[in-house]
Amino acid sequence: MDTNDQEKLVNCSKGIYQLFDTGGWGRKKEQRQSEVLFIEWASAVTGKGARFNCGGFAEGSEMGGSDRDLTVVIPNMVVLVNDSSEIKDSLVPGHTVFQMCEEGHRSCYAELRLETAETAEVNLVASQTCSLSQLLEVFPDGSKYITSKLVVEKVLKMMRNIRLRDAISVDINGPCGAYKFRAGDFGTGFEDNVYAIKGSAWPPTATEWLQRSRRFDWPSNDVIHQIADLGCLFVPLGDIYSDNQHREWRMSFVLAERLLIWNLNETQSYCYLILKLFLRMNKKITNTILDSFMMKTVLFWVAEETEKSSWKAENLIFCLEACMKKLLYFLQKKELPHYFVKNNNLLHGKMDDGDRIYAIEVKIDSMLGNLTTYVHELVGIICNGSDCIICNDISLSDMFHIDVLDGWLTRYSLHLPVYANTLHLFELAMSFFSIADIDVIQENFENIPQTILKEHVQLAFQIIYSRLGLGLYKHYLTNETVRDGNVEVDLLIEVERLLRFGLEKDAMTGKLQLVTFFIKCGRYTDAEDIIHSIFEEKVVLYEGLPLKGGLYKFAGLGDQRPQTTMAELIESPHIKIATDLYFRIDDWKYLPDALAHECLCYLGSISEQFIGHLVAVSPMVYMYFLSVLIYVHFKRSDVLNVIANLATRVESEQGTEMYQIGLNLLGYCHGLIGQYSNAIYYFQRSFKELPIIRNPCLLYTLMIIHKCSEKRVFE
Repeated sequence: MDTNDQEKLVNCSKGIYQLFDTGGWGRKKEQRQSEVLFIEWASAVTGKGARFNCGGFAEGSEMGGSDRDLTVVIPNMVVLVNDSSEIKDSLVPGHTVFQMCEEGHRSCYAELRLETAETAEVNLVASQTCSLSQLLEVFPDGSKYITSKLVVEKVLKMMRNIRLRDAISVDINGPCGAYKFRAGDFGTGFEDNVYAIKGSAWPPTATEWLQRSRRFDWPSNDVIHQIADLGCLFVPLGDIYSDNQHREWRMSFVLAERLLIWNLNETQSYCYLILKLFLRMNKKITNTILDSFMMKTVLFWVAEETEKSSWKAENLIFCLEACMKKLLYFLQKKELPHYFVKNNNLLHGKMDDGDRIYAIEVKIDSMLGNLTTYVHELVGIICNGSDCIICNDISLSDMFHIDVLDGWLTRYSLHLPVYANTLHLFELAMSFFSIADIDVIQENFENIPQTILKEHVQLAFQIIYSRLGLGLYKHYLTNETVRDGNVEVDLLIEVERLLRFGLEKDAMTGKLQLVTFFIKCGRYTDAEDIIHSIFEEKVVLYEGLPLKGGLYKFAGLGDQRPQTTMAELIESPHIKIATDLYFRIDDWKYLPDALAHECLCYLGSISEQFIGHLVAVSPMVYMYFLSVLIYVHFKRSDVLNVIANLATRVESEQGTEMYQIGLNLLGYCHGLIGQYSNAIYYFQRSFKELPIIRNPCLLYTLMIIHKCSEKRVFE
């Protein structure tokens, strides 16, 4: 390679590295680790069991349309991975114990033989239980094995008992029960829920990994020890080539993989992202052969076999080349060894499709022949040789006039800024916790893991105090004994204090919660002052979930919200975030009537503790809705302008879980000002989105018919 080619590759490496960094991917992994660990810690201290976010979401490598993977450890069960009496003696009494039986099975697969009584109840989905005996297969010799097939079928049945309001269906996806959701611009998405049994220790079949000679000390000894302590899980999935598939369970090292990804440096992480982009851009030929787990495995092998100092920004293309050559080598050898269990070939049974394998090899060869052009193609940037803005190392700020970065972020990043997802995750997670749970979390804050970022601790504090404030107000509304004289005044002052503590957790959510409190108390002037304070700040607002969120500039309550261009974004002093608002169905007492009705229609259902029974509304829609209530109270003549803005925001949310609620809010607002035909129009559209009797649009329609028949004003 001559000097010019070498320089071009270095410049391209730096440019692509900077592009990923500008897109937030560098910070994203660190943020996501902290987010995930906080949520898991909060679940653990409140006794909600072991639930782990895994896969691309937990790693911070998810892209548009990616699935979300949740691993739930079945409580009070354990798998003995060896015959050590010492391990048996250390088990907590009351656990249902299984013995791993690997003999005669492919590496990483085993049958699980019951070692204790079968009288136990198994707690699976949403506290639904079944008898352990329903999941067992009994052999002639009296031995009993828990069967993966029966577990998955039982999980699927239980998941279908819980109706998620934006779920399209529930199906089996490998070892998982998978909720299929509407996912905005990406059509549909999946949340895979796998129910696993914890292993008692690190499995003997993976001992080689612990003892492996590592020339370049990756991973570090500290990480190796942490991974050994994590052990493994067993998930209900058998080897498809086995006669005993229905009984087999697969060893899962998802927690170890997650920890390794979190310990990658940024160049390694960006290589992994490009490998995943390679799959995405070539899924027609790779779909049945390769997957992101294999790409991750390739990266782990290359990281272990490469000098640490090589993984730096100027070498990104060279490191990617090493990964692609390693993948090609595995394909040609017809063997891709599992990173933790080398004798488990991940390509087992996949090499019969010679035409498809050949097509992948040709694609990789072509890519290796001109890596810079191919990388530009992956990230959606057109390379014009010497004029390429990446290869010539021009500042990325010069790219904005041709919208390259804007388009790339829209397609792949979904994460500008990174903080938006943190805020959304914490708000959503806190919505699952009762006020008693939140008290426990607050009491245990001094024991929070050090790996959780300080800004996340502060954010969690603010969200928790907001939830405590709302909980205290609900206590006030439901207990007449506290509504008396000084006790009432002191209690309401404390509610306001708690809500104000969370006022600045984001651009809008904390303030809108305080506005809701003021409106419920009849303090409309105070409520309007808070609404106006949102618009007085000269900031760019990143609103809602990445799936539907946009960047907006405030320009006064009565104006439309044009989307901000990337150039304006770069010039803005800073960005403020506004996440969606989530209300539990038992929060209805402190909500405005229209949202209270959304909750009340689900009250009494079997799954009120879960996401299907969280009422979600986007911040911009909620802000305009509250503004309409204020304008109606003061009898403002320009209330139609605010309703028009509400309509614009609602219509922008088609395809999201909040669209149907937005239509109901819009119809309700038209009803408030006596525009009954418009109200009926939006209620009809809401019913088309959610045609069930629990949709409050039916209630509103009957109210309008009744009130119109009596010629009374709709209040």
